[in-house]
Amino acid sequence: MGYNFLIYGCDQDFLLPPDARDWLPAGHLSWAVIDAVGELDLSAFLAYYRSDGQGRPAYHPKMMTALVLYCYCKGIRSSRAVQMACFDDVGCRVITGNQAVDHATVARFVRRHKDALTGLFVQVLAICAREGPICSSCRCCPGRRAP
Repeated sequence: MGYNFLIYGCDQDFLLPPDARDWLPAGHLSWAVIDAVGELDLSAFLAYYRSDGQGRPAYHPKMMTALVLYCYCKGIRSSRAVQMACFDDVGCRVITGNQAVDHATVARFVRRHKDALTGLFVQVLAICAREGPICSSCRCCPGRRAP
């Protein structure tokens, strides 16, 4: 049996509204963050979750990491502001598969995985150094020019 995560499917088809992939243009920051998180080593996160499939399903660390990184890039740091962004920001809705993540869940995730997130930010900065910043409004790579 595997890990017990809630399905978040940012590539999930909806009857109404239409497919989430149509909500944002191809060059949007959320797609870049999703792609970047796909390149990151998230193995440090899995140690905190049960691998036997028992217990209440959790949000997948890939989705939570993408949400936190996306919000941090936009200057959203408060867990309550992240929760509101899950309602208001289309990029957050695409990342979460149109799910509203509670502020307590965001705060617990950031607190529980503080060291792992710090390591990921180093990996993200390495990606920015290799490929350049994702966009001109990205606040995670200050002082760098966007392509």
